[in-house]
Amino acid sequence: MRVIAGACKGRKLLAAPGLHTRPTSDILKGVIFNILGWRVVASQVVDICAGGGSLGIEALSRGASQATFFEDDPLALKVLHRNLELCSLEAVSTVIPGDARESLLWWQSPTPCNLVLLDPPYSGELVNPLLEILGSASWLAPEAIVILEHHRKIAPPVQVGFLEQYRQSGHGQSMLSFYSHL
Repeated sequence: MRVIAGACKGRKLLAAPGLHTRPTSDILKGVIFNILGWRVVASQVVDICAGGGSLGIEALSRGASQATFFEDDPLALKVLHRNLELCSLEAVSTVIPGDARESLLWWQSPTPCNLVLLDPPYSGELVNPLLEILGSASWLAPEAIVILEHHRKIAPPVQVGFLEQYRQSGHGQSMLSFYSHL
Protein backbone atom coordinates (compact mmCIF):
# COMPACT_ATOMS: atom_id res chain seq x y z
CA MET A 1 0.00 0.00 0.00
CA ARG A 2 1.42 3.36 -1.01
CA VAL A 3 0.50 6.95 -1.79
CA ILE A 4 0.10 7.04 -5.57
CA ALA A 5 0.31 10.76 -6.39
CA GLY A 6 0.97 14.24 -5.03
CA ALA A 7 3.33 15.56 -2.39
CA CYS A 8 3.68 12.17 -0.63
CA LYS A 9 3.88 10.10 -3.85
CA GLY A 10 5.62 6.77 -3.37
CA ARG A 11 5.45 6.75 0.44
CA LYS A 12 4.70 3.29 1.72
CA LEU A 13 1.79 3.06 4.12
CA LEU A 14 1.29 0.51 6.85
CA ALA A 15 -1.82 -1.68 6.97
CA ALA A 16 -3.55 -2.73 10.16
CA PRO A 17 -3.01 -6.42 10.95
CA GLY A 18 -5.92 -8.84 10.92
CA LEU A 19 -9.15 -8.95 8.98
CA HIS A 20 -11.01 -6.07 10.66
CA THR A 21 -9.85 -3.56 8.04
CA ARG A 22 -9.52 -3.92 4.27
CA PRO A 23 -7.21 -1.41 2.59
CA THR A 24 -8.39 0.13 -0.68
CA SER A 25 -6.34 -1.20 -3.58
CA ASP A 26 -4.07 1.17 -5.50
CA ILE A 27 -6.16 0.53 -8.61
CA LEU A 28 -9.43 1.53 -6.92
CA LYS A 29 -7.73 4.49 -5.23
CA GLY A 30 -6.53 5.60 -8.66
CA VAL A 31 -10.08 5.35 -10.04
CA ILE A 32 -11.45 7.48 -7.19
CA PHE A 33 -8.90 10.26 -7.55
CA ASN A 34 -8.87 10.24 -11.35
CA ILE A 35 -12.64 10.82 -11.30
CA LEU A 36 -12.33 13.54 -8.65
CA GLY A 37 -9.44 15.31 -10.39
CA TRP A 38 -9.02 18.97 -9.37
CA ARG A 39 -11.94 18.81 -6.89
CA VAL A 40 -9.55 17.40 -4.27
CA VAL A 41 -7.41 20.55 -4.16
CA ALA A 42 -8.17 22.72 -1.09
CA SER A 43 -11.00 20.38 -0.05
CA GLN A 44 -12.08 19.60 3.50
CA VAL A 45 -12.04 15.79 3.64
CA VAL A 46 -13.77 13.32 5.94
CA ASP A 47 -12.49 9.71 5.84
CA ILE A 48 -15.02 7.42 7.58
CA CYS A 49 -14.05 3.86 8.56
CA ALA A 50 -10.56 5.06 7.72
CA GLY A 51 -8.53 2.00 8.68
CA GLY A 52 -4.90 3.01 8.11
CA GLY A 53 -6.02 6.26 6.46
CA SER A 54 -4.99 5.46 2.90
CA LEU A 55 -7.84 7.38 1.23
CA GLY A 56 -7.63 10.50 3.37
CA ILE A 57 -3.84 10.54 3.12
CA GLU A 58 -4.09 10.27 -0.66
CA ALA A 59 -6.45 13.26 -0.67
CA LEU A 60 -4.06 15.29 1.49
CA SER A 61 -1.15 14.32 -0.73
CA ARG A 62 -3.10 15.59 -3.74
CA GLY A 63 -3.78 18.99 -2.21
CA ALA A 64 -6.71 18.68 0.21
CA SER A 65 -6.34 21.29 2.93
CA GLN A 66 -7.53 19.22 5.91
CA ALA A 67 -8.78 15.71 6.71
CA THR A 68 -10.75 14.25 9.59
CA PHE A 69 -10.45 10.49 10.07
CA PHE A 70 -13.04 8.33 11.88
CA GLU A 71 -11.95 4.85 13.00
CA ASP A 72 -12.96 2.52 15.83
CA ASP A 73 -10.43 -0.33 15.70
CA PRO A 74 -7.56 0.24 18.19
CA LEU A 75 -4.96 -1.45 15.98
CA ALA A 76 -6.07 0.52 12.92
CA LEU A 77 -5.91 3.75 14.96
CA LYS A 78 -2.27 3.07 15.83
CA VAL A 79 -1.47 2.41 12.17
CA LEU A 80 -3.41 5.52 11.11
CA HIS A 81 -1.42 7.74 13.48
CA ARG A 82 1.83 6.14 12.28
CA ASN A 83 0.90 6.66 8.60
CA LEU A 84 0.09 10.33 9.22
CA GLU A 85 3.45 10.65 10.95
CA LEU A 86 5.30 8.89 8.08
CA CYS A 87 3.77 11.36 5.62
CA SER A 88 4.22 14.41 7.93
CA LEU A 89 0.47 15.12 7.78
CA GLU A 90 -0.37 15.35 11.48
CA ALA A 91 -0.79 19.16 11.36
CA VAL A 92 -3.57 18.96 8.75
CA SER A 93 -5.30 15.90 10.22
CA THR A 94 -7.75 15.16 13.01
CA VAL A 95 -8.41 11.62 14.19
CA ILE A 96 -11.68 10.82 15.94
CA PRO A 97 -11.64 7.39 17.60
CA GLY A 98 -14.79 5.39 18.24
CA ASP A 99 -17.89 4.16 16.45
CA ALA A 100 -18.43 6.30 13.34
CA ARG A 101 -22.22 6.23 13.69
CA GLU A 102 -22.12 7.68 17.19
CA SER A 103 -19.29 10.12 16.45
CA LEU A 104 -20.90 11.52 13.31
CA LEU A 105 -24.14 12.25 15.18
CA TRP A 106 -22.43 14.73 17.53
CA TRP A 107 -19.51 15.92 15.39
CA GLN A 108 -19.61 19.43 13.94
CA SER A 109 -16.90 20.44 11.52
CA PRO A 110 -15.56 23.99 11.97
CA THR A 111 -15.78 24.40 8.18
CA PRO A 112 -18.13 22.79 5.65
CA CYS A 113 -16.74 19.55 4.25
CA ASN A 114 -16.87 18.93 0.54
CA LEU A 115 -15.42 15.42 0.18
CA VAL A 116 -16.41 12.33 2.17
CA LEU A 117 -14.60 9.01 1.66
CA LEU A 118 -16.69 6.21 3.13
CA ASP A 119 -15.22 2.70 3.25
CA PRO A 120 -17.25 0.60 5.71
CA PRO A 121 -16.82 -3.18 6.12
CA TYR A 122 -17.95 -5.14 3.07
CA SER A 123 -20.58 -6.98 5.12
CA GLY A 124 -22.78 -3.98 4.36
CA GLU A 125 -24.44 -3.46 7.74
CA LEU A 126 -23.05 0.07 8.12
CA VAL A 127 -23.79 1.31 4.58
CA ASN A 128 -27.38 2.49 5.09
CA PRO A 129 -26.97 3.86 8.64
CA LEU A 130 -23.90 5.89 7.64
CA LEU A 131 -25.51 7.18 4.44
CA GLU A 132 -28.60 8.22 6.44
CA ILE A 133 -26.41 10.21 8.85
CA LEU A 134 -24.53 11.82 5.97
CA GLY A 135 -27.79 12.54 4.12
CA SER A 136 -28.83 14.88 6.92
CA ALA A 137 -25.42 16.18 8.03
CA SER A 138 -25.38 19.95 8.48
CA TRP A 139 -21.60 20.09 8.03
CA LEU A 140 -21.66 18.95 4.39
CA ALA A 141 -21.10 21.77 1.90
CA PRO A 142 -23.57 22.24 -0.96
CA GLU A 143 -22.56 19.93 -3.82
CA ALA A 144 -20.23 17.96 -1.54
CA ILE A 145 -19.21 14.59 -2.93
CA VAL A 146 -19.61 11.38 -0.92
CA ILE A 147 -17.83 8.31 -2.27
CA LEU A 148 -18.90 4.94 -0.91
CA GLU A 149 -16.69 1.90 -1.47
CA HIS A 150 -18.69 -1.29 -1.13
CA HIS A 151 -18.91 -4.91 -2.24
CA ARG A 152 -20.41 -5.44 -5.68
CA LYS A 153 -23.27 -7.47 -4.13
CA ILE A 154 -24.39 -4.53 -1.97
CA ALA A 155 -26.96 -2.22 -3.58
CA PRO A 156 -26.80 1.11 -1.76
CA PRO A 157 -29.79 3.47 -2.02
CA VAL A 158 -29.90 5.86 -4.98
CA GLN A 159 -31.13 8.70 -2.78
CA VAL A 160 -30.98 9.16 0.96
CA GLY A 161 -31.80 12.47 2.60
CA PHE A 162 -29.94 15.19 0.71
CA LEU A 163 -27.61 12.71 -1.03
CA GLU A 164 -28.24 11.53 -4.58
CA GLN A 165 -26.17 8.89 -6.35
CA TYR A 166 -24.89 10.12 -9.71
CA ARG A 167 -22.25 7.59 -10.71
CA GLN A 168 -20.97 4.07 -10.07
CA SER A 169 -17.69 2.47 -11.04
CA GLY A 170 -16.34 -0.97 -10.24
CA HIS A 171 -13.24 -3.10 -10.22
CA GLY A 172 -13.31 -6.78 -9.27
CA GLN A 173 -15.53 -7.30 -6.23
CA SER A 174 -15.41 -3.62 -5.30
CA MET A 175 -17.81 -0.88 -6.34
CA LEU A 176 -17.69 2.86 -5.92
CA SER A 177 -20.93 4.79 -5.58
CA PHE A 178 -20.64 8.56 -5.98
CA TYR A 179 -23.19 10.82 -4.29
CA SER A 180 -23.75 14.55 -4.54
CA HIS A 181 -25.09 16.59 -1.63
CA LEU A 182 -28.16 18.47 -2.89
